[in-house]
Amino acid sequence: MGVKISISAVAKAAEVTPALIHNTYPDIAERIRSVIGKSTRLQRDEKHEALTEERKRNRELRAEVERLRLDMARLASINLTLLTKLAVEEEASKGKVVALMPATLHAR
Repeated sequence: MGVKISISAVAKAAEVTPALIHNTYPDIAERIRSVIGKSTRLQRDEKHEALTEERKRNRELRAEVERLRLDMARLASINLTLLTKLAVEEEASKGKVVALMPATLHAR
């Protein structure tokens, strides 16, 4: 059965502490990490790439939120106009409001 490669295993085989390898021999620690697939540079680059992607997605979502806010404001304005027209039409149908222009002119 083989020994699992790690900084601790290498330190034990060399009869030193893992801290000594980390602090005094960072190049050796990096080589050990690269052998086991945990290179700090690789991890850093992956995290940086993920962060860049998340920032891009964040910008896209913020732009979408802004577009939706503008649409909402436009629709609210249309809604208020329609509600006002509906109120006038309802009151006109009850005879409480008289149209100043004939209905045929409204359509133009």
